[in-house]
Amino acid sequence: MGDLPIDPMTSPRAVVTGALAAGYHYTPSPKGRGAHIPHRRHLCYPPPMAVLKVTLPPALDRFVRDQVAAGEYPDTDTLIHEAILRMMPRAEADAFRVERFNALVQVGLDEIERGEVIEVADIRAFLDEIEAEVEAGFTDRAA
Repeated sequence: MGDLPIDPMTSPRAVVTGALAAGYHYTPSPKGRGAHIPHRRHLCYPPPMAVLKVTLPPALDRFVRDQVAAGEYPDTDTLIHEAILRMMPRAEADAFRVERFNALVQVGLDEIERGEVIEVADIRAFLDEIEAEVEAGFTDRAA
């Protein structure tokens, strides 16, 4: 039995190490019998935070310090945290617009591939014609 190779992925030490890395900790089993019982650590709030070093130009540094000094925020970390939270919806909207733009470009490329195109010799005349059609549509609606 001692001659069997130990699989490093299933050996007790590897399992314990992997479980600890995954956020588990071990408690001895009742009355000291058998294996340990794994269970999740209790989640705490706030969760652990990343530490970032932020370098600001003097004007932004002064603004941040003034906001904290005026009592608008308890500290610079809170101000920066809130600023990032306010930026997130805009970043998500920008990503959506880029995704939508790429989809529309793909529609155009697919149409070109299928031969669904028109040839325009004079782009200025073509755009003037479109503008006249749009203006005529507005005039018809107003009447």
